Amino acid sequence: MGFLSGPVTLECFRVDGEQPRQFGPEHVKTLKKFAIGQLETSSTDQADVGFLAGRHLLDLDFDLEKNVIGEALHCAVRIDTNQIPAAVRKAWLQMELAAATADSPTGRPTKVQRQEAREAVEARCEEEAQSGRFRKMQQWPVLWDARESILYFGGCSAAAGEQCCDLCTQAFDIKLEPLTAGRRAQE
Repeated sequence: MGFLSGPVTLECFRVDGEQPRQFGPEHVKTLKKFAIGQLETSSTDQADVGFLAGRHLLDLDFDLEKNVIGEALHCAVRIDTNQIPAAVRKAWLQMELAAATADSPTGRPTKVQRQEAREAVEARCEEEAQSGRFRKMQQWPVLWDARESILYFGGCSAAAGEQCCDLCTQAFDIKLEPLTAGRRAQE
């Protein structure tokens, strides 16, 4: 379970705003409310972000005994994306261009044929993204230490860290400020 199972690379964030001294059932309810799949995204291009209970990629079984450890709240953040790999896009484009130039005496596509091929590939990408065929799920452990007012994010991806901060800010009405190693040592 994330921070409880061994070494972790992490980012630290200072928690500002009204914070609990002790986590309780209301915090577990908030995790459930903002669990992955609970919030709808507006497009297939936008990532789905939500909390997990922390044991594995599909764990939505939030529980006070499992998610509250002493003065800390332990969970995970899952980020789901629909992104067609560039190599697949390129292959589809080559297939479209080959079909468009099959009857051409020169074998070279015109500007109009290239544009039509690009549009056909974009339409196929949208269709494949909606089907979920290229869905990628990633999870990162999160530990919020109430005593120290620090949130530990178990990853070093800037984009994932930002999405985690946005989710925590929205769910718990707090502000998170990056806490670098140098700043932490200085404090």
